[in-house]
Amino acid sequence: MWRIKGCIQPYEWGGTRYIPDLLCRDNTDNDPFAELWLGMHPACPSVTTEGASLRKFVRKFPDQVFSDSERERWQDELPFLCKILDVNDMLSIQLHPDKKSAEEGFAAEEAKKIPKKAFNRTFKDPNHKPEIMYSLSTFYLLHAFRPDAEIITLMEMKESLHLVAEEIRQKGLPDFYDEYMQKDQAEINQILDPFLKEIRQTEIPDNPANPDYWANRAIEQYCQPGKIDRSILSFYLLNLLKVPPGTVIFQDSGVPHAYLQGQTVEVMANSDNVVRGGLTPKYIDTQMLRKLIRYDQRNISQLEPQRVSDAVVSFQPPVEEFALSVIGLDSGEKHVMTTQGVSLLFSVQCGFTISSDQQKIRVNRGEGVLCAAGVSFSLVSRRENQVFWVSPGG
Repeated sequence: MWRIKGCIQPYEWGGTRYIPDLLCRDNTDNDPFAELWLGMHPACPSVTTEGASLRKFVRKFPDQVFSDSERERWQDELPFLCKILDVNDMLSIQLHPDKKSAEEGFAAEEAKKIPKKAFNRTFKDPNHKPEIMYSLSTFYLLHAFRPDAEIITLMEMKESLHLVAEEIRQKGLPDFYDEYMQKDQAEINQILDPFLKEIRQTEIPDNPANPDYWANRAIEQYCQPGKIDRSILSFYLLNLLKVPPGTVIFQDSGVPHAYLQGQTVEVMANSDNVVRGGLTPKYIDTQMLRKLIRYDQRNISQLEPQRVSDAVVSFQPPVEEFALSVIGLDSGEKHVMTTQGVSLLFSVQCGFTISSDQQKIRVNRGEGVLCAAGVSFSLVSRRENQVFWVSPGG
């Protein structure tokens, strides 16, 4: 077992308090702390307590971390990546590629010798990025397209969107959206300028469950004179969800989504591939978005917990790279378990102690402990606690 410390991603949409407080760090400059990564992805690898990159450590001692079958299956890579997010400002409209598209896109950009950190780089690695989010607070997000009838009803409530609603009624959403995303900026401005005027002349209630609330915020943040962001319509096209703490949503490949506000744990395949469609200063790859976006998945992909024991619930998405278990610990209670595959455990509530026959490690909140397969261990917390346990899926 190895205690690890996460890597901070200071994206501009991040909050300034939650993650610094989690890590007991000062943030007197109010810098954004958007994400804390726990894993070995090259873009932001965790470090061991000795200060070594987890990526370099695992590559140097793979036989200590992985079983023989895991080394063959995962090619000495952790198959999953864990993140803790503090979403203060809305994220971009985005989706993630499937495995084949990621491999092809990565190979094409490598052949063009586009630097991985270049502004116009879409594929950072050759992996797909299915992911789940476990909400730590009341959380707002956009997730998958609404049914056509619901979209039309919402838009008909806005006089400025009647023509858009009628076009969706006649063509269906797939044809409308594909054509819409190809329009030049002048056409987008012509379509959406009446909508912006209507929103600005309307008294918008302070209600995040109302799509107008988010559209108004996005207009202020992303629309400039002569350049209206086409993805303003996303708040009416996609399902707007308000989920309570403990809710798990699965984002499959090709499903459009955007996180809007709150704190969450994310678990995903070990990838940083994001295809963006708008509401961001980052690179927008409209062509790839149109190619990969899915219209067939309109349902809310909420995962229900499977009760494993009195203390443990499990969430199993339909992927092989990861599954999530949540272990509830009472103060002073000892919980004994055995890893079936390489695993990562962490908590955002308080520290815990993990012990095996050979080791005893105190893990602070916001840190993680990486465990090899076949390790029997016990967990103890001084206070009531919740420990996230991530391992490969079935």
